[in-house]
Amino acid sequence: MAQDFTDQTLEQIGFGYYQICLFITCGLGYMADSMWFSIPASILIPLRTEFNLSPSAASSVTSCFVSGMVFGSIFFGLVADKYGRVPCFYLSCILPPVFGIISATSNSIVLICICFVMIGIGVGGNVPVDSSLFLESIASKFQYLLALLTVSDFVHNNKDILVFCGGFWYMAGLDDHT
Repeated sequence: MAQDFTDQTLEQIGFGYYQICLFITCGLGYMADSMWFSIPASILIPLRTEFNLSPSAASSVTSCFVSGMVFGSIFFGLVADKYGRVPCFYLSCILPPVFGIISATSNSIVLICICFVMIGIGVGGNVPVDSSLFLESIASKFQYLLALLTVSDFVHNNKDILVFCGGFWYMAGLDDHT
C-alpha cells in the first residue's frame, strides 16, 4: 500500500532536474568505480621496482583491494539500511580519492595495502548504494535507466561515452512527456 503511494507520487513528479542530476552523479560514481578497477593492475610493476618486491608480494595490493570490495559491499548495504543512502553515498565517494592520495604519497608497502583495503571498501560500497539511491528516487517507468549506468564503462570502451551522452540527451527530453 505504501509502495503504491510512493510510486504514484514519483510518477506525478516525473523525471525532472533532481533525477537528471542524480543520474549524472551516480554515473560519475560508476565511472570512478570502473577506473579504480584498473589501477591495482597498472601499479604492480612500479611497485615491484620501487620496493624491490617479488611478484606475489606486489600482487597483495590487488588482493587487499578485492578484499576491501567484498567487505565494502556488505558493510555499506547494512549501514545504508540503518542510517540512510545519502550519507553512505557520500562516504563511499570520499573514501577512494582520500586513500588514493595517501597511497600515492606512502613510502611503505604495508601502508599501500591498508590504503587499498580502504579504497576497495569505498568502491565496493559505491555501486550498491548508487543503484539503490537512484532506483528509490525515480518512478518505476524510468528505472530501466539504471541499465544505462551499468553499460557506461568509460575506462574500457570509449564507445560507451557516446551511449552515455546520447542517453543523457534522450533522458533530458523525457521531462516534457510526463
